[in-house]
Amino acid sequence: MKIFFTTLLACIIISIILSCNKNDAQKENIFLGIDSLTEGAGGTTYRDFFCKDTLSSKLGYVPIDYKSTKDVDISVFMTENMQWLTPELNYSSYPKKYSLDGKGAFTNNGKGDRCVFNLSRLNNYKKVGLYYLKQPEGGSFILSASNKGAFSSKIKISTKARNFEIGYTEVETVVSDRYNIDSIFGKVVLFGLNFKNSALKIDVVNTFAKGGVKQMI
Repeated sequence: MKIFFTTLLACIIISIILSCNKNDAQKENIFLGIDSLTEGAGGTTYRDFFCKDTLSSKLGYVPIDYKSTKDVDISVFMTENMQWLTPELNYSSYPKKYSLDGKGAFTNNGKGDRCVFNLSRLNNYKKVGLYYLKQPEGGSFILSASNKGAFSSKIKISTKARNFEIGYTEVETVVSDRYNIDSIFGKVVLFGLNFKNSALKIDVVNTFAKGGVKQMI
């Protein structure tokens, strides 16, 4: 029961964060699978069964986390100064307390580092977005999508801001097999990817407590 109410609270928090300052056409549809222990029942998953007819994108929101990306057949390569937000990190500590779901990757001293996401199969996504942390003394990175070495437009992002807040940016792509976060310098915190096909709305999907994990937000 405690896990259920904690998860419900997490849903409300994320709904508020992702819906701030958006008109009706921009607001996200959010679907959360609460009991991960039923994943695979009947030979299917939450994503395949519940979301196949409602999502504008097969993947939707994917946390930047080894297990989460592996679950949707995305492999991740990170250079030495990047590290995961591990379960050992306290939820009340920086930078984990700013994460949407306690997941992500970060560096306090980026030196041109990289974080690359390789998709196992090509997908026709119109846009791929990234949630990250804006913060005082924030660093910078370059965002792009690519297919067999051909890059989309590269976007340079500065994460420096007066206050701590969630940042979001998108790169347009037609067909992509790789999502690149390059030239990471200074303090940078990355939370999740958002794969979109619809120009009118964003659909956000996430399964909390993957594998029966009991520690929630």
